[in-house]
Amino acid sequence: MARAIRQTMARWLPVLLAATGVTVSILVLRLLGWLQVWELGMFDRFMTLRPPETKDDRILIVGINEADLRKIGRWPVSDAVLAQAIAKIEQAQPKAIGLDLFRDLPVEPGYAELQRIFQNTPNLIGVEKKVGDTYSATVAPPPLLKQQGKVGLADAVLDPDGKLRRGLLYLTDADGTFHESLGLRLALIYLAARNIEPEAGVNHQLKLGKATFRQFKTYDGGYVEADDGGYQILINWRGPARSFTTVSLTQILENQVAAHLIRDRVVLIGSNATSVKDVIFTPYSINSGAYMPEHMTGVETQANLTSQIISAALDGRSAINYWDEWLEWVWIWGWAIGGAALSWTLRSPFAIATVISFAGAGLTTVCYLAFVAGWWLPIVPTSMTLAGAAIVVMAYKNQSLHHRNRQLQALATVDSLTELANRRRFDEYLNQEWLRLLREGGGRSLALILGDIDRFKAYNDNYGHQAGDLCLKRVALAIAGVLYRPTDLAARYGGEEFAIVLPYTDMNGAIKIVEDIRKELKVLAIPHETSASKYVTMSLGVAVTIPQFHKSPTELIAEADRLLYQAKRLGRDCYAIENVE
Repeated sequence: MARAIRQTMARWLPVLLAATGVTVSILVLRLLGWLQVWELGMFDRFMTLRPPETKDDRILIVGINEADLRKIGRWPVSDAVLAQAIAKIEQAQPKAIGLDLFRDLPVEPGYAELQRIFQNTPNLIGVEKKVGDTYSATVAPPPLLKQQGKVGLADAVLDPDGKLRRGLLYLTDADGTFHESLGLRLALIYLAARNIEPEAGVNHQLKLGKATFRQFKTYDGGYVEADDGGYQILINWRGPARSFTTVSLTQILENQVAAHLIRDRVVLIGSNATSVKDVIFTPYSINSGAYMPEHMTGVETQANLTSQIISAALDGRSAINYWDEWLEWVWIWGWAIGGAALSWTLRSPFAIATVISFAGAGLTTVCYLAFVAGWWLPIVPTSMTLAGAAIVVMAYKNQSLHHRNRQLQALATVDSLTELANRRRFDEYLNQEWLRLLREGGGRSLALILGDIDRFKAYNDNYGHQAGDLCLKRVALAIAGVLYRPTDLAARYGGEEFAIVLPYTDMNGAIKIVEDIRKELKVLAIPHETSASKYVTMSLGVAVTIPQFHKSPTELIAEADRLLYQAKRLGRDCYAIENVE
């Protein structure tokens, strides 16, 4: 049982190593922030592909549009016009009014009237911009509203690509002063009427009714080193621009809005005029062929945040959730193991590509359905590890196959004892070089040396076959050691016989090789008591020729063999050489 387990583990070890290696590599890229733009892009794509949500009738936007500006004749609208609009809205008894217009300075006429409206409208919240950034400077709140503590933040936390994906609920100054956002202030007023007050949830997270708002941290979701100042949450957008009921300022001023559209609602007043350019890019600002990406007005973003808080607290509407970082790592690693296992199991590259494609489609579907359910799962690094692990395993299998083929080829062409080329390889190579020299022409010579260890049978009988094998190995090593050119080939011809193919070699070159072999054998000084010299020696026959079409390599072998036996007849431990015409 234990052996079977070890065998199984050994078999699947490459899968585990490949999956782990690829996962670590992708996670490093992710932690360096190189994948963030793609992950946020998938976040945007999933957001735009979600099924449309119903309008939140608890929110009404009073937009100051281009027609209003033409009728009023100025921007910003005067304090008198603004005071008149707020008064008419208040008469219809809304739960809260959010003034998403900066009003830190008087805009005469009507400043005194606007101050009176500020004083007598308890559910009115103005705005300030507390934090300056590269996009805009800080803006002070209306002085009277600040004295009354009826100010919310209009600060937007933009991502590096200029899009708004996170909403600020509140922040605390260095001196400990607490500042709530406009969206949160309006939502709290609306919820207070239903006896819902903020509470401290788990880990001091904000709890309101049915909802607990998870505080965004710098590495949450697909973010890397994001600014997590204050208490931020991911915005769960209701939809693209114009997803809330909107009326114009003129309609309010001319009593054209039915009271029931305002009563018990949160009313936000802001600009939606194109010329004012109070616009923000959001996940819906994906350029899908339009001349310009779609944008959303600032007042609509405030409406989204207010709606998100209210609907989560009262209806339990899901937030955009995400896993803890360690769980995301496990998820990514798990898909990497799946990709590696599929690649390990399947043989055909086409089958692997097909199955991995289906797995990737399944992963995308799972992540999309999870997003619809309110969970942002990491799809980009997971897809990369799925495909990357499969590719690595496939490359490993191909390399292993190539290595095995080379081993098989070596077994087929290499002598297992001496590790020189075997007889089969010798025959192939001699024919190959013969034909090549024929094609090249020019009278290039080819030399063939056949060598035989003198009295080797007696050596085996005297010292034993193991010593004989060792002798063959040492002699083979000596022969291989005198060959320096890549075109020279040494082979075991059979038994104690060796052959050397020397392309581009004349008689002088062949003699040098033969003399070098004899010198190496003398240096080795392998004892051989039954030999006349008392050491292992060789007899060698050397045939040199210029390949001709009317001749064949077989004839060259026959000549070298004849010369070998001539050397033996001459007393062994010598060589016979001849130019073969």
